[in-house]
Amino acid sequence: MRAPVAVLLCCIAGPGAAFDIDYAAVMAAHEAEVEDLGDGKRMLVLPQGPVRIIEMPDGAGGVRYSAMDESPVGSAGCMLGVLVDLVAGARLCEGMLEPDAVERLELALLRSARFVGVNAVPPVPEDQIAERAGALVARAVERYREGMACPGDPGADPTGASLARQASGPTFQQFQSAMHEVPRLPVPTPCF
Repeated sequence: MRAPVAVLLCCIAGPGAAFDIDYAAVMAAHEAEVEDLGDGKRMLVLPQGPVRIIEMPDGAGGVRYSAMDESPVGSAGCMLGVLVDLVAGARLCEGMLEPDAVERLELALLRSARFVGVNAVPPVPEDQIAERAGALVARAVERYREGMACPGDPGADPTGASLARQASGPTFQQFQSAMHEVPRLPVPTPCF
């Protein structure tokens, strides 16, 4: 059985290795603002957003990080992941969107990738952002090729196509502009 587009969107972890954040470097750069929480846990709250980062023991002698965008507009890393999946869905499901809507969706993806790339630590070089975003879409297409139910297929959920249409429209462009107004660390959580 093929999974509906909407089910695939639920599983987004973020933009992936193409736009990784070096949380250790962020913590080190803001060492004076890091709060010790005890039991090996430390927390940094970056005022832009705000974005909250928690460093904790990983149980194997190292550390792991949890980060949360607490801004009212949401996580930029999540938005990038959603747009990657929507563009992949539009490429796999021909006819899901009109060609001009696919183009607008791809432009939204590039705007999101640019915001994430510029604000990542370390930043992604400007001339690599589009290529990295394209690589994320190509990986998503391969991952979903065998399991995605496109609109019109038996068992298809219309939610993915509806999200893609919304993300290619003018209201989404306004939302995306508002999301990108405040530069902040583009963490992937929370994500729907």
